Amino acid sequence: MISKVDSLPSANIPILLIAYCRPIEFSRIAADIELLPPRRIEISIDGPSEGVELENKSVVDLALKWKSSSIHEITVWHAESNLGLFDHFSLALDRFFTRNDWGLVLEDDLEFREEFVEFLDSSQARELLDKYFSICGNNPLSDLSSYKGIEPINFQETSIHTISGWAASSGSVFSFLKLMKESRYDLNHLNLIIKDFSKGVTKDYLLARSLFNNWCGKIIRAVNSPRPNWDNYWELAAWDSGKPSLRPAFSLTRENPISFGKQTHQHKFDLKIWPKGLKKIRLEARNIVSLERNLEIKALKIWGTTRKRAYKEFVNELLRRT
Repeated sequence: MISKVDSLPSANIPILLIAYCRPIEFSRIAADIELLPPRRIEISIDGPSEGVELENKSVVDLALKWKSSSIHEITVWHAESNLGLFDHFSLALDRFFTRNDWGLVLEDDLEFREEFVEFLDSSQARELLDKYFSICGNNPLSDLSSYKGIEPINFQETSIHTISGWAASSGSVFSFLKLMKESRYDLNHLNLIIKDFSKGVTKDYLLARSLFNNWCGKIIRAVNSPRPNWDNYWELAAWDSGKPSLRPAFSLTRENPISFGKQTHQHKFDLKIWPKGLKKIRLEARNIVSLERNLEIKALKIWGTTRKRAYKEFVNELLRRT
């Protein structure tokens, strides 16, 4: 532990910033966060893996320098050795949400629109965080580059819980941590969660079957990996809760398409740079759009699940049987 500051009550949503060994990306998102109204911020930095020790030290130094000059109340936590995504996120979320009833979670390779954070600072957002599993800033179906800047951006209910910038209550986070603690290796329980979700998201038997097989494969790999990612378990915890999340009609957070540092996993970007000079965006959460099955099915493509693939898998299986 490098530094620790006691949590203080604040009207503005606190931020957990997850960092690794990308000093350029860290500097970029730190500069964006510094422009926000004052709030509590915790920076959690994983230890370096082999070959990126200098970059990791640079991020720690930048975090401490930012802490000393920021308008925000900043706490910096740094792991001495590399924990990996699963353990680092687990510890960071547990530590942060034990001290905060709600929060916004960002990673150092993300970008965000300030209007999203302004909305999360509102009392309306806090009420919604009690009702929904999370408020996602990212929408995999619609990037902000296609937004015309005229109509207000509404929120949509979704059972596909994206993690490229999201806010949640401590209740949602602790249900996730409980699932990992009690059922991380319980394939029967995890497969049942996947089965219920697959059947609920589509009435197309072949599509549900393909989705189920796809996710069972993900979980088998996670269970057998010494260092799995955390995001698959986050999705399962959300499905298990029975709560949908909210997402804006256009993405207000996303992985930054301009990357300099070493990634922990390969990113493939087909995103356009957000348009410069875009006028102030107005978010509207009074008329939340209920779950739309066609949008949910369309969004399954982020996991590689499409009707075309589902039918192809079924035909190939029939051919193997003959």
